[in-house]
Amino acid sequence: MRKRIVERQNNLFLLSFIVIFISQLFWATLPAAHWLAIAVGLIALATLISCRIPVWKSSTKRLTSILLIGCLAGFFWGGSVGHWYKRWQLSGVEFQQDVTIAGRITAIQHDFGSSRLSVDVFSVNDSRYTVSRHFRVNWYRPAVVANVGDNISATIRLKPPRGLGNPHAFDYEKWLVANNIVATGYIKHKTSTVITRQPISVRQSLITQVMDLELKNARWLAALSLGDRQAFTDHDWQLLQHTGTAHLFAISGLHLSIVAGMFVALASALPRVMVSQLGDSKWLQGFLSRHQINFQPLVFFAALLLVTAYAYLAGWQIPVLRAWTALVLVTLLTIKRCRIAPSDALIGVVFVLALCVPYSIYSGSFWLSVGAVVVIVFMLWRWPQRPVGWRAKMITLLRFQCVLSVAMAPLIVAQFQFFSPWVIVINIVAVPLVTLVLVPLCLCATVLLTVHRGFAFEAFRLADGVMEAVLWIMHHADSLNVMKWEHVSFCSESLLCIAVAIFIALLPSFRGKRMLMSIWMLPVVAELSGPVLADESKVDSMPWQLHVFDAGQGTALAITRGQRAMLIDTGSAFDSGFSIANSAVIPFLRAQKITDVDTLVVSHGDNDHAGGTDTLVAAFPNMQVITQHECVAGQSWRWQQLSVKVLWPLPEWQQTASKSTNDASCVLIISDGHTQVMMPGDISRTSELAVLRFADSGWHQTPVQSDVLIAPHHGSNTSSSQAFVQAVSPKHVVYANGYQHRWGFPKPEVVARYDELEAHAWQSAEHGYIRFTISPHGSEIRVNTFRQDLSARWFR
Repeated sequence: MRKRIVERQNNLFLLSFIVIFISQLFWATLPAAHWLAIAVGLIALATLISCRIPVWKSSTKRLTSILLIGCLAGFFWGGSVGHWYKRWQLSGVEFQQDVTIAGRITAIQHDFGSSRLSVDVFSVNDSRYTVSRHFRVNWYRPAVVANVGDNISATIRLKPPRGLGNPHAFDYEKWLVANNIVATGYIKHKTSTVITRQPISVRQSLITQVMDLELKNARWLAALSLGDRQAFTDHDWQLLQHTGTAHLFAISGLHLSIVAGMFVALASALPRVMVSQLGDSKWLQGFLSRHQINFQPLVFFAALLLVTAYAYLAGWQIPVLRAWTALVLVTLLTIKRCRIAPSDALIGVVFVLALCVPYSIYSGSFWLSVGAVVVIVFMLWRWPQRPVGWRAKMITLLRFQCVLSVAMAPLIVAQFQFFSPWVIVINIVAVPLVTLVLVPLCLCATVLLTVHRGFAFEAFRLADGVMEAVLWIMHHADSLNVMKWEHVSFCSESLLCIAVAIFIALLPSFRGKRMLMSIWMLPVVAELSGPVLADESKVDSMPWQLHVFDAGQGTALAITRGQRAMLIDTGSAFDSGFSIANSAVIPFLRAQKITDVDTLVVSHGDNDHAGGTDTLVAAFPNMQVITQHECVAGQSWRWQQLSVKVLWPLPEWQQTASKSTNDASCVLIISDGHTQVMMPGDISRTSELAVLRFADSGWHQTPVQSDVLIAPHHGSNTSSSQAFVQAVSPKHVVYANGYQHRWGFPKPEVVARYDELEAHAWQSAEHGYIRFTISPHGSEIRVNTFRQDLSARWFR
């Protein structure tokens, strides 16, 4: 009885610690140092109170003290971890300057003639660090070949750990925190970069040997045996996502557990085999009767050593480190014969990971792993009976895979915005093939590489044949477009409701079960039916919104009203395949349940405004595209009860300004009769004056005074002339600029002109995505930003 009370108290402490520590994911700011000091004092006080009460007494005062200690400890640890990350960053004056770094390359990714290096930096200029700091450095057109493990000395232009801030897009800043990367940058092209060769590691040598084998699927075998996925193509990643098999080709807890489990099973069976083969030996019988030897601790210790070697071959990547830490804890508990419930073991593992690998909670893979283990623990509780016979075992495995796939669906949708029921079927076939056949075969072949290359080649060739069969299954399953849901987007509240409904569905039958499931699914039904039930005939009574995406040093805008959208400019696109349209605009529109876009207006042909045109046309084939050459002053049309007018360019100006596409930018004014928005592209002062003359001309009078203005040319001093600023007199001015960009937009002189009019200034570099919600009768303009409102986090 006393033992149970102590276990409950320990779980209360661990759970309270974990919950508060994880809550730092949502902290807008970090607690000040004095609050952390107060937390330490309160922990000491609560500990003294709890120590005066016997541990076997589960009194309210003791439980409250333990709960308080756990919450305060989680608060202190979460705040300390955040401050350490901030402290490890460089001071602001060092950013956007050329500095010389020295460090060791820990990872390399090659992409379109450039390399992305992960570097453990020992020193910056003359400052040497006691603890190395992790940088992510781009090297465009590298002059020399670098390998993992080499030392590097280079002059780089430093940038802070910052990414674009757009809703429903990949959170690069959170990814940097998860990987403890405190600075980014790029190697200066015309400076000397010194690569000091180091002895090639065993892992890198094995990777090279595997990739040199003349095998069709060498990159897949390298991923399974050594955790190296650098050779994967975009098509490979898409295939893994669509088939739900990415977890099989990323060495993690599944692979380490399979290796440890197979070793323990073989090692445990060895004594029985010896006894069966030498059972008639009187010496062996006498020896075993005199010495009661327990080989289990030795077997588990040997399995732990084997798993450690496998983790080394996998490069000690963060998921591998997490899984290895968990296995070490479970192994120690098993060796000490500690009987502990699976749920208690899970709580202990998460607690240890929070202490040892605290930044893991910012990684999506962490939550996928924890979610999978939670589902497994639930299934062990829900169906505790052990199957007897091969048929019952097959049914149990089938149920196991189906339940795991369905229960993990909300997490998968949240992570990848994709789901397909085919994932269940694919995994039923692929999981046993990969884990029970391919992984052991690849590991044996990898070990043989160190002994006999010929034998290793034959083993890898056999694995290559099995891999070919797995890929055949994956490709054919992916080609079945039935029941494949791409760009699935639910709000976090709806996903939580779906997860709870699935949990209720898996519980044993009870009275009111279906009613309870239906209640939890009501928010999901409301979200899905909202766009369908929206009355478009009353669109004039609906608010409309201007969306300014964080496109770096570029422009991407959207106007939405009801369930329809019009786009103005697309942002940049790059040779690597990355584009603002694909990474920010399309995911946002899908999340808003907007499946059709009526019009795309491209102000001019520069990449920072038109780079994503082809991507958007492919995503919305029925969309009308109006390019710079089709945009003529005087055009006007109605869209969703809004007036859209073109103020520039004149036809003759398009010809005379052909050498400068900026001056021939398409200038738009959108108005509901009460509130007006102007989008002038990249026009200069000359075009601004011409726009004012045209707008004031007798045959086409258009008031240019606007409530919201997108600053011409991102805030360049070649634009925003005093006459133009005075004529427009905006209440809000938006600078679509890049963070700490080399051009330094907006220029101080330009900012001063708008400040004289007391216009509210918004910068995409500072605020990220910006949303203007305009009431239908012009009574209110509400502004929300990504970094300050929608996703305010301490690491932004």
